[in-house]
Amino acid sequence: MFFVNGKVQFSGSFINGKKNGIWKYFNDKGITIIEGEYEMDKPVNLWTIKDKKGKKITTQYDYTNSKYILNEVEEKLKGSTLLGGLSLSYDLFIQNAEVPRDFWDTYADLKYLAKFKIEENSSSTFILDEVNEKTANNTITFGSSVQTDPESKLHKIDHSKLSKKLLYYKISEALSVLPPWIYKGEKETTIYIPYKVNVR
Repeated sequence: MFFVNGKVQFSGSFINGKKNGIWKYFNDKGITIIEGEYEMDKPVNLWTIKDKKGKKITTQYDYTNSKYILNEVEEKLKGSTLLGGLSLSYDLFIQNAEVPRDFWDTYADLKYLAKFKIEENSSSTFILDEVNEKTANNTITFGSSVQTDPESKLHKIDHSKLSKKLLYYKISEALSVLPPWIYKGEKETTIYIPYKVNVR
């Protein structure tokens, strides 16, 4: 994935569909803001997160010993949490959940629920479903609202199954590259995603 200016957003590799090796996330200037390592989807060793400018370390978590070395981010979840906090993860999600071209000059008001399963070794998997409404009160919300064109250029259409499937894959992709979870006794959590395009 790339920023609008052509800079790489993150780098990492997969083996048989599992994250493996060193993963790095960059800001739009090309400076590393997150760095850590996976072994077949399991976060390992020391993970480091810097501020948005990439100058100051704000979080360091040692997955080998399951403890923070440094944590300047306020934790908002009582159970398992995303490394670096919800604000950082939300920003990364919005940055990576690009609007497919099929939706640019139309309206869309879709809702998704991502159900994460977090293992004791902090590896995680998720299932993403389209839903009619938010189904639980204790979920995290990653709302996305985008205005692409003036109203005079928009068209009301019923999106095809293929267009919706493409959006589903874009959201799944953005969720799959979030920072790793930190297991804290809670094996399941959900993220509610209201996805609005040109809807006020």
